[in-house]
Amino acid sequence: MKRPNSRPARAAPSAGGLKMLVLDVGMCHTGWAVVAIDDGSLVACGHIDTEKSSKKAAIRAADDTVRRCQELTRELLSIVYCHGVCCMAAELPGGGGKSSSAVKSMAIATALVAAVAEFTELPAEWVSPQQNKKGATGRNNASKDEMMDAAGKLYPQLVIEYRHQAGRYAGQWKGEFEDVADAICVWQSVRDGQLARTYRRRPGTLQVPISKE
Repeated sequence: MKRPNSRPARAAPSAGGLKMLVLDVGMCHTGWAVVAIDDGSLVACGHIDTEKSSKKAAIRAADDTVRRCQELTRELLSIVYCHGVCCMAAELPGGGGKSSSAVKSMAIATALVAAVAEFTELPAEWVSPQQNKKGATGRNNASKDEMMDAAGKLYPQLVIEYRHQAGRYAGQWKGEFEDVADAICVWQSVRDGQLARTYRRRPGTLQVPISKE
């Protein structure tokens, strides 16, 4: 079965210490990054896609939704266990101006992330889209390009990877970087918050979630 990740994660050559998983949550597209809490270095980042089935006649909508939930959950758990994160933070999707179908999908994705945090016993912090924009740019109505620029200033190596040859973000890479950038901006929003400060005061206490198989 095809894995839902559209591209492999980028990982740093060496990444020790306590790490936080930051997420831009979405049912179709979820951006994620793992960041070292002590120095803010980027350990890895990636993009999870769960697409609707094109076989509408053969697959019921409910069955397809369950499949996508399973894919997103598997990918999130894989990231948690692979990188041994000790906590997580996420931008929760807002529902303003969205269709009922979009609101439903966002609610499902939010519930899945909350369930993963509970299952893995990870402390979690949540931010709204407006809080995330203000934390990253100082403005709660920042554009997508401004969010990508903020993430690029923090981690310039991503600008080289995601920018189009013309010098701006474009095409498929722009869509992916929008989500990854929002996840990275979550770190900018919470890095001075209570959760991150708590783990900075606990050197040498790496907490690797235990699989509950």
